[in-house]
Amino acid sequence: VNKLEALNAERLAVDCEWHGGNHIDGELRSMQIAWAKDEGAYIRFRDQERNYVLDADYAEAGKILGRWLNRPEVKYLGHHISADYPWMSHYLNLDWYQKTWMDTEFAQQCLDEHSALGLERMSMVYTSLGRWDLELMFWSKKNGKLVKDGYGYIPDEILIPYAVKDVLGTFQSAVEIEKRLRVVHEGRVWEYYRNIFNPFVTDVFTSFCLKGLPIDMKKMEHLRDLYDYASKSLLEGFNKSVLEDSENMLKMFLDRYAKHPDIIYNRVYEAAGEGKLESIRSLLFKSVDPEQHSWLEEILQHYHNAPTFNPNSTKQLRLWLFGARKFVPIKTTNQKEKGLPSMPWAKVLELTPSKQKEFEPSTDAQSLEILSAQYHDPLLLQLLEYKAISTVCKTFLGQPTIDEETGKVIEQKGLASFVASDSNLYGQFSTTETGRPRSWKPNTLNLPGWVNDKINNGIHRVCKEHYAAGILPKEFEAYAEDDSKIPSVRSVVAAPEGWCIPETDYKTAELRGWAF
Repeated sequence: VNKLEALNAERLAVDCEWHGGNHIDGELRSMQIAWAKDEGAYIRFRDQERNYVLDADYAEAGKILGRWLNRPEVKYLGHHISADYPWMSHYLNLDWYQKTWMDTEFAQQCLDEHSALGLERMSMVYTSLGRWDLELMFWSKKNGKLVKDGYGYIPDEILIPYAVKDVLGTFQSAVEIEKRLRVVHEGRVWEYYRNIFNPFVTDVFTSFCLKGLPIDMKKMEHLRDLYDYASKSLLEGFNKSVLEDSENMLKMFLDRYAKHPDIIYNRVYEAAGEGKLESIRSLLFKSVDPEQHSWLEEILQHYHNAPTFNPNSTKQLRLWLFGARKFVPIKTTNQKEKGLPSMPWAKVLELTPSKQKEFEPSTDAQSLEILSAQYHDPLLLQLLEYKAISTVCKTFLGQPTIDEETGKVIEQKGLASFVASDSNLYGQFSTTETGRPRSWKPNTLNLPGWVNDKINNGIHRVCKEHYAAGILPKEFEAYAEDDSKIPSVRSVVAAPEGWCIPETDYKTAELRGWAF
């Protein structure tokens, strides 16, 4: 700090290394500062065993650093600096608001939104430092579990040179990027970056990261149990229906094409029960004309799969829908490795039979929706309800891993795995190529704010049926009576007492932006 004061270093590149999912429950391992093209320092708070090793504690270190860094004329250069600021603020009480001169990631995006925005790649263009991350990358690949939650266990001899090069790379890149931005379109891009984009991706994003979203954990646990209960119940009901349908399908086929269908079906049913279906295959094929053999084979394969049918298996879905049931596919799958894009199935039928074999029918949600509407199929409707609810379970509400002996949670899943000990959810924020905000760890901007028809109808139907049967858990009874009460995932975000969360959306925001 004395050196920075003596040099009057008012433009500093900064960076942090840490361990943990968020600044509330994690550990700040180090802070790096660069004040010149080839001069930087690594401030070591913790070692590779995660032991605190600095003589001064975080608060004292922050006071010393703040003597110079908190001066209003001192500005920062960083690379995705909104990820570092929460650690600098929470542990060291360093000022961050309106302190960023440049975030190299987003400044480079203003120059070329299609360029690689990673610091190491960017530095290859703007500096002579080369690739300094290789040793760390190899160590991380070899010790994957140790880097799952951050850089707490990276050996000092690897991390320190890497971390210092990070701030030197940021410092050098920032100088070159600024030169270019000041020239492009007579400096208007630089003006846009400094006055509009920079405050957005630094001050606004950092405030998001520091504030977090307040989560009602009791409601999340209730929601997790409700959706999980409905998902399992729908799967059980769907699989039972598929089994009955496979038996009816085979019976109808034999009634239509076989001689003595009742005798043959009874033989098939007995053989399936004894696990000896293969033993009467030849009898089945002898009982129908050869032109029906390929269809019979598909019906038999599905009949064999039905007792353990997996609705998430693309192979089994294709066999059931387009083989046994003879539904007409909607479109093909996208097979990038073969250079085959997705295309309407009608186009495939225009090709030669040999060429048609190269394409696979799609079983994605869109195709299933259209097939359900076309064929008015109640089984497909059941499948769509199950898939809608199970997707929410997997993506947002996953069940935790519980220790069988103690009953304690070993590992949280879904959204709950990101919730900090203060019941807030802290994410990371960035932008798309067009400057639109996006988030990850977790994607808080993608929390469903409403309950679609498939989810609503599926949960309500399960609760209603189970209530009538007297097996519905008491905490779900409200959803049997009134389907409008089924909560969305976003409902777990709850304002503290005395506060409210306004939700807004700018209609036609892009059009207005272009117009202005």
